[in-house]
Amino acid sequence: MELEMKFKIEKDYAPVLKLQGFKKSGEKHQVDIYFLSGEVIKGKKTWLRLREDKLKGCFSCDLHRLNSFISTEETEIALNSITDLNKMKKIISFLGFKVQCVINKKREVYIKDNVEISLDVVENLGRFIEIEINGEENQENLLKLKETVRKLGLKEIKQIKSGYPNLLKNKMFHEQQRS
Repeated sequence: MELEMKFKIEKDYAPVLKLQGFKKSGEKHQVDIYFLSGEVIKGKKTWLRLREDKLKGCFSCDLHRLNSFISTEETEIALNSITDLNKMKKIISFLGFKVQCVINKKREVYIKDNVEISLDVVENLGRFIEIEINGEENQENLLKLKETVRKLGLKEIKQIKSGYPNLLKNKMFHEQQRS
């Protein structure tokens, strides 16, 4: 299970993270194809995603189920090749699911004391910071999340309680309404 809090940011937070003792652990360029993005299935908001990591050349199929506004269960299956990714796309399409959106993001990952922070630049959405802990939704982990938010000076910024697919779909809807 992963606990996560996300915020839209205007500036680069890498210097702030380094001052707080976070160490950069890597970079990613991920292209996510969403077939489900927050639909309620068996009482839980659910996401079905195919992911291509452009830098590592790896692929996965993920199913996410939202337990609370910060807690998500995730099932991930590694795919061996772009051929497997394309086959999985076909299977999902045969089941009647259509691509709802594609999220293209570049991510820098920082780690300290079991807290992983991602600095994301998402095409058509902007900059975000995600604070994540892999573990149970318990008092200790919730306090650790909140304390990290406080130390990074994010307390005054409104938390984003929606995933990138929903943010992009909402943005596209509002843009269509204006035109």
